[in-house]
Parts: sequence; structure tokens; C-alpha cells
Amino acid sequence: MRGWRRSIPVAVVPVVLAVVGNLATSTVQVSAGWWPPVVWTATGVLGLAAVAIGVRDTAAPPSITTRPNDLDDAADWLARALRERYVQAEEQRRVQAPAALLLRFRPASEELLDHWPNIRRARPGADPGPLRLAGNSADIAKIYSRIPSGRLVVLGEAGAGKTVLVTRLALELLGRRRPGGAVPVVLDARSWDPAGPLRDWMAEQLAHDHPELAASAGPDRPSLAARLVGGGHVWPVLDGFDDVPPRLRKLAIEQMNLAASVPLVLTSRAAEYAATVADGSVLAEAAGIELQGLTATDLDHYLPRTSRPSPPATHTDHGGWGPVLARLRRRGTDPAAATLAAALTTPLMVYLARARYSDNGHDPAELLDRDRFPTADDVRQHLLAAFVPAVYRHPSAGGWTAEAASRWLTGLARYAGGSRSGDLAWWQLRDQVPRTVRVLGCGAVHGLAALLTVTLLTVLFSHFGGRGDAVLRPGLALSGVVALVGGLYTGWPARGAPPTRTHVGVRGRLRDQVRDFVIVFFLAKAFFLPLKVILLAAGGWSLAFAFGTVPSIAVALSTAITVILLRSVEVPAEPELVSSPHASLRSSRRSALLRSGVVTLACVVGVGGAFGAFGGVTVGLVAAGLAVPARLAHVLTCTAWGSWSTLTRPYLAVTGRLPWRAIRFLDDARQRGVLRQAGPVYRFRHEELRRRLAGAVVP
Repeated sequence: MRGWRRSIPVAVVPVVLAVVGNLATSTVQVSAGWWPPVVWTATGVLGLAAVAIGVRDTAAPPSITTRPNDLDDAADWLARALRERYVQAEEQRRVQAPAALLLRFRPASEELLDHWPNIRRARPGADPGPLRLAGNSADIAKIYSRIPSGRLVVLGEAGAGKTVLVTRLALELLGRRRPGGAVPVVLDARSWDPAGPLRDWMAEQLAHDHPELAASAGPDRPSLAARLVGGGHVWPVLDGFDDVPPRLRKLAIEQMNLAASVPLVLTSRAAEYAATVADGSVLAEAAGIELQGLTATDLDHYLPRTSRPSPPATHTDHGGWGPVLARLRRRGTDPAAATLAAALTTPLMVYLARARYSDNGHDPAELLDRDRFPTADDVRQHLLAAFVPAVYRHPSAGGWTAEAASRWLTGLARYAGGSRSGDLAWWQLRDQVPRTVRVLGCGAVHGLAALLTVTLLTVLFSHFGGRGDAVLRPGLALSGVVALVGGLYTGWPARGAPPTRTHVGVRGRLRDQVRDFVIVFFLAKAFFLPLKVILLAAGGWSLAFAFGTVPSIAVALSTAITVILLRSVEVPAEPELVSSPHASLRSSRRSALLRSGVVTLACVVGVGGAFGAFGGVTVGLVAAGLAVPARLAHVLTCTAWGSWSTLTRPYLAVTGRLPWRAIRFLDDARQRGVLRQAGPVYRFRHEELRRRLAGAVVP
């Protein structure tokens, strides 16, 4: 509690004092029958509430000290955070429950690798020969330690367990790591643009997944993530090299070779990697292993332990899987068993079979039906299609049925397929709303805000004996123009504003703030000079003063206050850097409220103060209230949270593309193993599953 109080900007203090003082004055005036103070009072309360809500969340963002001698402590913190994340990933994939499915591998073809003297970093003229790299997942850390260069390529077909293997490797390396040592970090290679250096991308991804590392020690200092990478504290594990666009893969190899001193692990499908290095441009100093398919013995040791024990009276060998496994052992003379054995050669397919049959109590004997499954690919497609109904067999907390979940996930799979990164980011789903709907929705918000402002002006003119209709008629026309312009400006772009995080704190000296205030004030006031000249020529000094001088002072004062206050609200260069989608949404909401509240308070003091000084207290109070509709329209249409809450989420729910509690549904899908989380976004657990859900043919 004390921390966020100390972090309130000094510039906010006079604003708060002004609000409190005028609230007392307004109370006296309301008791005397004056209505305008009610508008100003509501404006001040809304502004203060928005600032309070925003400060509560954003004043003390997670951080790690950035002193140069604390890099070892930061690396230790990162190691603890990653260990927890990787353990959760294994639990979600059920890698160790009830027992680990051993993944065997053999040395990759030497045609795909560098020379052994380079891999082993032998002295000139020496040829130590190849390393012994054959083994299984239980020995992966020991085998990896044999590679002097620390560079390894892991090859395998889709679903072969490459991600599972390197996650297990990262966990074991973390277990052996000493304080201050390098930290193995699994990074998704598909988001890498090889046009930039490998280390820069590593730092960006590290900050993306761990926003605590995005802070820097100053404007000219790199982020803590960049310093960890530059100091050799990060050990990259690049997962999914085959997901990098084909035209960029060779460039990616070149970038990794430029950073030959960096130990790394790379995973890829064998065919895609072989095509990339076909001309001999292999990954420098990298050894290679290739995952082998599962055998009937592997299935015999694993699948029976995943099914429920049979009652003694009906006990059969291995329960439900017993007869199936017995036929697999005789697959040489059983075509149906040979087909099934060919389908269950990858951990992904075994996991899908477990979800469909072991977890649901269904009889796996149907997989041996030659009429239904004449080929191994037919078995794979059946298991992929049955996965979502299997994991949604029990009603969720949100009441979503398997049919509804399948429909929503199908739409998301098609959407993710059109994105290079495959991300499912809540703020990017805005492009699923048709442009016409976006323009009309945003235009309605801006038009309503303008109409409210015109209504206040009409009442103000009527209260002082003027003709309200003189303001109302042109005001209605102006509202239409504002609706059209605002709708096109905020609704036409497919991508809206990204989510933001703000950090409230005092920045700069008071003398500098005063200097900047004066500069901004007179610059803003100068924009009104042409208008004042025109008014002076048309109606004399009184008209120029009433409609030129007073508004110019009001706008200039509120603009200067706004600039000074918002300079104390620090927005990171990568605004979406948060640890989870829920945190991203909450942070974006409170950031929008904070920034909007600051601007509203500035308008209360600037506009209300200027008009009040020349037109009296009542005029100033009502003029201050005119700022509310515009700020509300800005929050609802120009921020990620506002666009999601008022446009994207309602449209997707009404059209049946997602449930109303969309974020909760996505998190539920993550817990069921359909999606996985990567920082503030979700991704499908496996590309083959995404393709099946999207209706594409899985190669």
C-alpha cells in the first residue's frame, strides 16, 4: 500500500486539492438550487476514480533490480520461473502420468551436420570422430553434455515428441544448473524474423514471456532481458524451425551461424531441415539426433497403465487395451494390427488415443476395424477428430458442450492458420468484426458523445437566457459529422490499438516540468491565433474574446496539464508485454482508465478554470463537464480494452463465434490440453491438431 502512494506523481497533488476544494463549493451551490455543479462534481469524481483504479494496478508493476551486478540474481529468478512453467507444461501434456513414454533417438544423417572436428571443437589437424548420440529421453541431458559446442539439432516427424524432448532437456539442465549459470529457455521459432540478429530476437521474446525483464536502468540502457542475453546467461532452445517460412529458413541458419559462440538446441521436421541445408549450409558446430517411431513394445509398456483397472470378475490382460496390444504383437500376420501400429508411432497419436479410450472408458478395439480404418492416416484423422469431444466429455464450469466447443475452436483454428505466428490474441480478434460493423459501432459511440456534449451546451445557453435551439440545430449536424469521422478513423483499421501497461511515477525535475508546461501552453494557444484574427475582423474585440481568447486559454491550459501528467505515465515500447491473457486484459483496462482519468482531471482544471475565471463559477463548472463524453468515447473506441469490451466481444458472442466469456473459454481449453499459453497469447497445442480442426488435410 505504501509503495503505490509514494509513486503518485507530484503533478497530481494540486489537481486533487483543486477537486476537493471545488467539491465543497459545489455542495453549497447545489443546496442553494444551482444544478450545474452536479455536472462538475460527477466529472471530478469520475476522473479521481479512474486515476485511483489505474494507479492501484499500474503503480507497482513487477520488476527485478537492474543494477549491473545483479544479473546473476535475475538469471536465478528466471531459472525458478521457467522451471515452474516447464513442470506445468509436462503436467498439461501428462508426460509423467502415470509414467513417462520413453522417446528413442538415433544420430541424424551426417549429410545434415557440420564436420565432427567442428562439433567437438578439436584442435587443428585432429579428427576425434563422431560422438555416441543414440539413446532415449531419460538420457537426453547426459547425451547433450557430450557435445562440446553445446549445439544440437533435434529432428522428427510431426507429433514425434520434439517439444516434449527439449522441454525435458531444459528441465534437467535447470536441475543441474549452478547459481548464476546459463538458463535454458524454450523459444517458439515461428515468431522469429531472421532479418534481425538472433540475440535481439531472443531478448524480445524473453521480455515478451517475462515482462519483469523488460525494464531498463535508464533511457540509454538496454533492458534486463537484453543484458541477460548479451551476458551469456540465456541458453536458447528454438522449437519449431520448420514453422519458419521456407524463404527465411536459410537466412535463419546464417544468423545462427553468425552467433556460433551461442550454444543452442533447434527442433525441426526432418524433411524441412534437410531441404534447407541441401546445399551444404548446415548449422555450424551442431550435432544432430532424429527421433524414432514408437514400437509395439513401447505401447505395451505404456497404454495399459493409462486405462482404469478392470474389476476382478471381468479382468482381462491389460484391461481394455489388452486384446488390442495382443494383436499388435502379432501385426506381421494381422493387417488391421499393422495399420494401427503404423498410426501409433508418435507420442501425439498415443496421447490422442489415451484421451479417447483410456480416459473415457471406450473400447479401443474399434481401431482394428478395417472397414472404418483401411489406412493408418484414417486412424490418425479419427483420433484427431475425436480429441475435442473426448476432452469436453464432462461439462465445464462455463457450461460449454463438446459441440459448441468444437465449433468455436474450429473458427479459432482457421483464424490462427492465417497468422504467421499462430497466436490467438484477444486484442487482435478485432479483425474478425466486419469493417462495416466496426465503422457503425465506433461511429455510434462518437456520435452519442457529441450529442451529449451538444445537449449540455444547449442547457447551458438556455440557463443563461440564450436561445438553446440556436446551439441545438447546428450541434445535431455536428454530431453527425463527428459520428462519421470518428467511425471511419477508429473503425476502419482492422487492427486497433495494442494493450498497454502504464507505470506511474515521478520523472524529471520540477524545473523541467515547469519549463515544458510553459512551452506546451503557448504552443497550444498559438493554434487559436488565426481564429481570433478572423473573429476580430468579423465582430470586434468582444466576439474575439468570448469565442477566441477564452477557449484558447482553456484548451492550452488543459493540454499543458495533460502533457505533464501523461509524461509521468510511462508506457513500455512493447505494450503487450504481460505474463498472461488475463493480466493483459486487466492491465489494458486499468491503463485506459488511468490515462483517461488524468486527461479528464486536466480538462476539469484547465477548461473549468479558464471559463470560470471569465464567465463565473457556474460557467466554469458546466464547461468542465463537457470533457466527459469525449473522454468516454476515446476509452471505448481507441484503446484495446474498450474496443474488446464494446465491439469485438459482443460481436463474436452475438454471431456465435465465441462465448460471451471468451477469455475464460480459452483458458479452459488450455487446461484441457487443446491450447497452450505463450505470454499474453494462446496457441494451439500442436499444428496437426489445428489443421484438423480447421478442416485442412493433415500431411
